[in-house]
Formats: sequence, structure tokens, C-alpha cells
Amino acid sequence: MRGVAIRQSVRSFDVVTLEEARAQCRVDSTDEDDLLGWIIDAVHESIEREAHRVLGDESWRVSFGDWPEGPVKLRPGPVRSVTTVQYLNQAGTWATLADSYYRLVHAGSVLERLEWVDGLVLPLLSSQCSSDRVRVTYAAGHASAAGIPVPLKAAALLLVGHYFDNREETARGQVGALPRGAEMLIGQCAYPEMLA
Repeated sequence: MRGVAIRQSVRSFDVVTLEEARAQCRVDSTDEDDLLGWIIDAVHESIEREAHRVLGDESWRVSFGDWPEGPVKLRPGPVRSVTTVQYLNQAGTWATLADSYYRLVHAGSVLERLEWVDGLVLPLLSSQCSSDRVRVTYAAGHASAAGIPVPLKAAALLLVGHYFDNREETARGQVGALPRGAEMLIGQCAYPEMLA
């Protein structure tokens, strides 16, 4: 069963700092800070999309229409912890499932998953037909910028420099390719492209 993942919070830090971007682009003043800030945002989101992973410290929620069977692959990752598992009970109100019903296996790896504890019977759900009767909220990404894998930081710096140097629209037929090194570095840390 596939869930629908929704970001619940705004990231608390970027893949690279403004100071790191200035150094990469050899900018000595703050005159280009607005442009560099936009580039950092674009690069951060681009790397997250290409690597299928969260870089900043964020809260995510994945919703299901029923109790998922078997292990639940939580994406995007890396998943640091499961915050809550909530369900729409038979009375039509949200209830929180006790954490004794589930466990997070291989937290922080590409194999991370939520597993139901064997032998326990999951509560009955509301009879209301909905794709949002079970919600798993979890902490994803890295607790600090220091936890971001070095290849992803290096790729971000390459891309920041590339976009800063090539900020103008190119003439027809002169489209420049992205740095091949950045693509290779992102690929080293990419998660499999899948949800539960």
C-alpha cells in the first residue's frame, strides 16, 4: 500500500551556508547575498529531489487509507525517529497508537522501515472511506548540517558555483550541462525512489 507523504515543517538549515557559498563563488562582499540565497534554496531542493532524501531537520507525515500490511518504507528519508502513529478510530476521532505496537528498523539507512510488532492486533478504523485514516509522523533528514553526507555538500557547492557563474539565460544552442561531478556525487547518496 502506497502512502501520501507531506512535509509538516520548514527545514531549519540549508545544505550549505551563505558563507560557504560566498567562498565557493569567490565573492568578498554581501552584494550578491540575495542571489546566493535563492541559488542555495534551489540547489537544496534540487539535491533533495534527485537524491530522494531530506537534507534538513524536518517533520514528515505519510497517510494511508488502511493499516499498511508488512513493513512500511518511510520516504523521504533518512528517518531518524517515528514521532506518532495516529488513526481514525471507530468513533471518528483521531487516536494515537501506543509505540509498543511498532518499531523503526535500520533508522538512518536506505533500509529503514516501520514494522508492526508480531502478535498485536491493530485497532479497528472508522468505516468512513478515506485515504487519510492512518497517519505516521516522523523526523526525517539530519539533526544538523554537520550530518549531511560530504558528497552532497560537495555537490551543492559545485552547483552553487555553476548557477552563480551561469546566471544569465544561454543563447539558443549553447545550453551548458550541469557539472558531471555533482551528478556523480548526488548518485552516491541517493535513496531508492519509492514509497511504502
